[in-house]
Amino acid sequence: MATYTILNSMSEEICKKIKHIVRKCEKNHIDYTFNVSEPYTKLVKVNGKSFEVCLVDLNLDVTFKFNGWCSLGMVQRKDGIVQCYFDNADLIKQYKDTDFHCDHCHKKVHRNSVVILEHDNGERKVVGTSCVTEFTSGLDGNLIAEVNDYMS
Repeated sequence: MATYTILNSMSEEICKKIKHIVRKCEKNHIDYTFNVSEPYTKLVKVNGKSFEVCLVDLNLDVTFKFNGWCSLGMVQRKDGIVQCYFDNADLIKQYKDTDFHCDHCHKKVHRNSVVILEHDNGERKVVGTSCVTEFTSGLDGNLIAEVNDYMS
C-alpha cells in the first residue's frame, strides 16, 4: 500500500481525483483500498526556520488483476524521457530499456506506454495500454495508466 503525506489544504482536491479513480475501480470490479487519516500537525524546518504545518496521510492500494493476469507496473515515455512505475527495483532494471513493442497485437506503432502483465503461471507479457483490455478480457489499460500517473 502506498502512503502519501500531503498538506491538509490540498486534501479535498486530491481526494476528489482519487475518488474518480475509485469509481472506475468499482465499475471494473478492481480491488482497492483508500483511506485518509485525521489531520495532524508537524513541525517542519525550512532554511533554518520552523513552521507548523497541517498534514493528512492518504493510503491508496489498487490491485489490477483479471483472468489470471495482474499488472506489475508500466513504462511510459514522456517528452523523450522513459519513466518506470514498479514497486520492485529488479523490474525497473529489467524493463527500463523496453522497446515499447506490444506482445499482443505486434503492431509497429509509436507507443508512449506499455503495461507489464504477469499471469498466475508466471508468464509475463509487455502489452500496449490500448491492448490491455482485449488481451486480458477485462483490465482497463487507461485506468492503470491513470493510477500510475497519479501515484507517481
